[in-house]
Amino acid sequence: MQKVTWYETKRNTYKKINSYQRFMIEPYIGKNDNGTKFLRIRTKYIDERAEYHDTKWIFYEKVQLLGDNGTNIFIITDYPEKKSDNDSYGLTEWSDNLLDSDSFLKLAESKNIKAKFYGKYSYEFRLNRNQLNAIKEIAERYKNL
Repeated sequence: MQKVTWYETKRNTYKKINSYQRFMIEPYIGKNDNGTKFLRIRTKYIDERAEYHDTKWIFYEKVQLLGDNGTNIFIITDYPEKKSDNDSYGLTEWSDNLLDSDSFLKLAESKNIKAKFYGKYSYEFRLNRNQLNAIKEIAERYKNL
């Protein structure tokens, strides 16, 4: 219905923190039938501990991506783009947001990227190889579309 073609990576874009916590950073491209293209990013936090009282909500409201080349991107993850759920499999917080293409393309030139999820609680980590390669792959595809 939207007449949009989506371009996504096939890479696993999760970073496993421990046996029950994972973070996802996953950029992707949309291209309208009229030729205009845009970048989006999915972010997600998963805590697979099944018991509600054991879970660690982050309640993240923004995500920062900081490249070693000085590129700094803040992604505001407010509702309604931000969602959360808690069930017998644990909790999940996720968001799907637009990205500024110029900043993203510059970020993709970095050799290392740090991510920080900000909220009631914060968590910072360095992107793993798959996450970093997904950013580079999507940036290259975006430039070539």
